[in-house]
Amino acid sequence: MAYISYLRMVVVLWLGIATFYCSPVQSQDSFKELEKYIVSQVIENKIPGIACCVVKENRMIWSGAYGWANIEKGIPMSIDGIMNIASISKTFTATAVMQLWEKEEIRLDTDINLYLPFPVRNPHHPELPITVSQLLTHTSSIVDGDYYDASYSDGDPLISLEDWVTGYLVPGGQFYNEKQNFSKTAPGFEHEYSNVGFGLLGYLVERISGMPFNEYCRVHIQEPLGMKQSGWFIHEIDSSKHITPYEFTAQENQPLELYSFPNYPDGLLRTSVRELSYFLLAIMN
Repeated sequence: MAYISYLRMVVVLWLGIATFYCSPVQSQDSFKELEKYIVSQVIENKIPGIACCVVKENRMIWSGAYGWANIEKGIPMSIDGIMNIASISKTFTATAVMQLWEKEEIRLDTDINLYLPFPVRNPHHPELPITVSQLLTHTSSIVDGDYYDASYSDGDPLISLEDWVTGYLVPGGQFYNEKQNFSKTAPGFEHEYSNVGFGLLGYLVERISGMPFNEYCRVHIQEPLGMKQSGWFIHEIDSSKHITPYEFTAQENQPLELYSFPNYPDGLLRTSVRELSYFLLAIMN
């Protein structure tokens, strides 16, 4: 499946861009300049809608929303609109892992098989362990094969995270492919971006905490930060507030259904710019 151009995911990137763009002493003129730039990019790139904010110290000091949350219904964009933030979700997965590390419940440089009910090895290098640190840094040698692209579906995931990682990583599994699922490079020797690696990290959180990954994040990250409208699955959120995703094809934006995939810890958190700013402030402080 080709990568879906979920254009509104761009909004969260503006959190960092806007912070970088503005000088240490913000003025109305600097925000007007920023706003002018954002509007120009929306028009130039035919982006349906963008929401963004700037945070400093302990608060949001500026926010803006441009374009449409739903073009067909004429619903304007809002910083409270819920959207899939794609791979920025990985920062939440990494935070969950590091919380367990702080509690000394997981070690970063230990063989992941110590925590799993099934062994995971790169079949090209079966003698070498894969570590938690390698998963976090995209050096595990686990890669995204065709089965990963084919796992997208409308609605919430059709199978559990456990069934997915087992099927993908264990020989004989439904989604196992020795050539496609693992690099020929040994673990720890080469950086290769791995979505499946972050799905496995989410499963490690489940195994160690004894909680489903989405529930762990809700209890230990989202609720403490006041992210009450956020969730990993469609059934966890108010879908009426979810921004419509669009794919740009044939010179126009085509609306898409709300989609998902079973490897969800790599990129399926649904939140708003306002609530994402709570997480950013926590990380900054």
